[in-house]
Amino acid sequence: MFTDTYKFEEVDGAFYRVIGKNITIQEGDIQLDGANPSAEEADEGTESSSQSGVDVVIYMRLQETGFPGKKDFLLCMKSYLKSLKEKLESEKPGSSDKLPTIQKPLTELLKNFKDLQFFTGESMNPDGMIAIMDYKVNIFGITIIVEIR
Repeated sequence: MFTDTYKFEEVDGAFYRVIGKNITIQEGDIQLDGANPSAEEADEGTESSSQSGVDVVIYMRLQETGFPGKKDFLLCMKSYLKSLKEKLESEKPGSSDKLPTIQKPLTELLKNFKDLQFFTGESMNPDGMIAIMDYKVNIFGITIIVEIR
């Protein structure tokens, strides 16, 4: 759901906090390094479009999803953690004992549930990870934090 090109940190052994930023990508505006457009050929005037959003979401092709309420999200997380535990146990018995407790960091994050955005991977697998995006205001402006669970 993200690569190490993004600034990230592990939080409480339960998830990754990835720092994103708003970007705008010009589509159809390909500029090669060292290219010099010919003065003899006129520009064909093709329309270019742009896409704006958070870099992690755009480049990792995350798909926005939603939950009507906290209870719905918590049911989804419970199902995800159960399937994760089963998968870990099937691959290596006893390895699920090392699963961190996610309750504390999740409770803290869900205090602002109505301000959060939720994303899944490109495949939109309903049993896959959920990325939670939050906007934090600080002295430098807005920091976009994507929590990967």
